[in-house]
Amino acid sequence: MKTKEYGAVDLFRLPAAFMVVAIHTGPFAAWNGFADFLFSYCLCRVAVPFFLITTGFFVLGPGRGEALCRYLKKTLLLYAAATLLYVPVSWYAGNLPGNAAEAFRQLLFDGTFYHLWYFPAALLGCVLTAFLLKRSVKAVILFAVCAYLVGLGGDSYYGIVCRAGWINTAYDGIYFVSSYTRNGIFYAPVFLLMGTLICRGRRNRNRRRYLPVLAVFLPLLCAEGAFTFLAGWQRHNSMYLLLLPVCWCLFCLLLSAKAKAPSWVRGVSMLIYILHPLVIILVRGAAKAAGLTALFVENSFVHYLTVCLVSFGIALFAVYAGARLKCCIRVKKSPESPAARWEQKKPQNASDRAVLTTDKESCRAWIELNLKNLAWNVGQLQGLLPASCKLMPAVKANAYGHGAVEISRALQKLGISDFCVASEEEGALLREAGITGQILVLGYTPVSKIDELCRYDLTQTIVDLDYARDLSALGRRVAVHVGVDTGMHRLGEDCGRIEKILRIFHLPNLNVTGVFSHLCASDGVSEEEREFTEMQIARFAEVVAALRQNGITGFQTHLFGSYGILNYSRSCGESYDYARAGIALYGVPSSPGDRVEAPVTLRPVLSLKAKIACVKTLKKGETAGYGLAYTAKEERIIAVISIGYADGVPRTLSGRGHVLIRGKRAPVIGRICMDQMLVDVTGIADAVPGETAVLIGSSGAETISAAELAAEADTISNEILSRLGSRLTRLVLE
Repeated sequence: MKTKEYGAVDLFRLPAAFMVVAIHTGPFAAWNGFADFLFSYCLCRVAVPFFLITTGFFVLGPGRGEALCRYLKKTLLLYAAATLLYVPVSWYAGNLPGNAAEAFRQLLFDGTFYHLWYFPAALLGCVLTAFLLKRSVKAVILFAVCAYLVGLGGDSYYGIVCRAGWINTAYDGIYFVSSYTRNGIFYAPVFLLMGTLICRGRRNRNRRRYLPVLAVFLPLLCAEGAFTFLAGWQRHNSMYLLLLPVCWCLFCLLLSAKAKAPSWVRGVSMLIYILHPLVIILVRGAAKAAGLTALFVENSFVHYLTVCLVSFGIALFAVYAGARLKCCIRVKKSPESPAARWEQKKPQNASDRAVLTTDKESCRAWIELNLKNLAWNVGQLQGLLPASCKLMPAVKANAYGHGAVEISRALQKLGISDFCVASEEEGALLREAGITGQILVLGYTPVSKIDELCRYDLTQTIVDLDYARDLSALGRRVAVHVGVDTGMHRLGEDCGRIEKILRIFHLPNLNVTGVFSHLCASDGVSEEEREFTEMQIARFAEVVAALRQNGITGFQTHLFGSYGILNYSRSCGESYDYARAGIALYGVPSSPGDRVEAPVTLRPVLSLKAKIACVKTLKKGETAGYGLAYTAKEERIIAVISIGYADGVPRTLSGRGHVLIRGKRAPVIGRICMDQMLVDVTGIADAVPGETAVLIGSSGAETISAAELAAEADTISNEILSRLGSRLTRLVLE
């Protein structure tokens, strides 16, 4: 919430809080009652749904189990504190519950003071929505919409809905339990779900298109409110049909806006919500005592402004005082304690080291990530696929060395919401970094780690029927994709054993949402490799057809990796739901001679660079490096480059590779060390300490690609990139 990405959402919390104050003060009531109704009870009704959608977006999204627990605990404490705050007021007004049933109704539905109904509604709505989301998204959509329609009938459409006697009786039963239908069963779930769905579908980047839609629906919302009011249908006015599209468009529009929000906004807006009824009482009391009732109470607009300003001032002071108090009582760790020493010495994950900068002065060795090239590659690859097929990027192995968190965040901004990783640990890292959407674990996860799979909302690959049975027997609901072995003979149930694949779908506790296989020769140039790939495609199609013939539908399919996209996506008639782009996404072929039939141009995302530590003169006959591996046949100038095999540079490049310095190639000499390597810079006059050496990337007119480096090391680009170590700082170039 401190980033620009959600700053506008945070900023809107303040006007939303002031809208709630308007509902309870009627700023235009003294001027025109109907105008006040349109403003306070139509336009301002977006405030509470906005807060609920925000909760759904940040608390109920995929992998947000811990966030939900924290939210429930915090909201419960706020509700308890607010209840205690208003007990004296309720006692003075004679509104304390007279019996246990009334106390139960107030605590669970109506709120312990008239505006505090929001807290039990949010708590109950979150628990109910989260529970249903674990079962089925379609089920929770159906429930939330139906519940809202029922609530709508008991709110602004009560007068027309309850003309039938049996419906009226049904609503009487609801009102016996809850005074209004604006509660956590009928009202809150649909808005919480909207926030969750917006979070899951953040592929919609061009949210500004919602502005004209909002401009149309806002007047229509007012028209709906006015019509139901004038027709005498309203029992209450919290729920309107058009409130749903208005709030959806408003939130999406806020997500598209770039803004910075002060850190105090969230706390101040919540305190305004909690405190403003108390401020209303204080303002009215003070005005009466000072003989200024005509100005500060009867003048409804001045009354509204006064309540807003006083509430804002008290809330801001409380937040500031709370921050200062925390600062004073915070117990600092002693720098001599073991815990403090561990905090200073513990290794950092590569993803934690990424910075948005182009300043390389403080770097020893670093990776540069060109996000414009990443966006280009996404467009190129997506253009090869049918509109119904989305990219599911492979961000395993730290996104092939690029940095899984940085790359995933950039991809989500480009509209991609689904990812695949190799292990549960890689998926958990993404979730903890705030990555939403589906994350598929392609590799084996021990069934003992089912808690982690559920906690981080990860989708697990079923490697065979026995594994599926073991996972099912644990009794936890887990999302899975069924791996099908079509000829690679790695993970997956044999494609020829369709009866076993069918059994997986019928096992309890497994939410099977996808079926996939993997092509093992799609980059091959020989006729044998092409025929084998086409056979794999045909086998997978037969499995999918067999599943559908047996009444199994609703699952997603994916088959192509990078070279499947590049060589077979257009010639294959089968349309899949996903394509698992890997090495191609990063703009690099696995090997220089790989077959690529698609008319695309991919751009490398990663460059690898290091500093020259020092320059030395090597006399004729002198040796350099370990094992006397290099002997100067004549006087040479050598440079020590501050990068080695601990950073991921293959030791097999000793005496074979090159680096670029000032647009010229400098050959690697001697053995590559753990932390340094030696290059011959004779004839490169600008090779001085502090100069940059390029191992992968461009310098002047020269370029060394990852594929070229891999070929020199007798391996493939995938290995070169995925071995790049955590000591390398990653500089993200926007």
